[in-house]
Amino acid sequence: MAVNKVVVGNETKIDLSNDTVTEADVMSGKTFHRSDGSISTGTYDPSGVWVAILNISTQNPNLYGRDITITKR
Repeated sequence: MAVNKVVVGNETKIDLSNDTVTEADVMSGKTFHRSDGSISTGTYDPSGVWVAILNISTQNPNLYGRDITITKR
């Protein structure tokens, strides 16, 4: 049986009941505890993350008023 709350005397030491993390939030292969106390494994794969690429002229590296292009690798 999973445990999501630890109380010693009248003091709560650990309480996972309000946690909202999901498998998609945790790196693939890493373990975590769900809000009900059960153990689960993450599925997040950062390889699909979007990356911002700034094309800055070496003669004038001021970004004000310049276009920023976002592409996916």
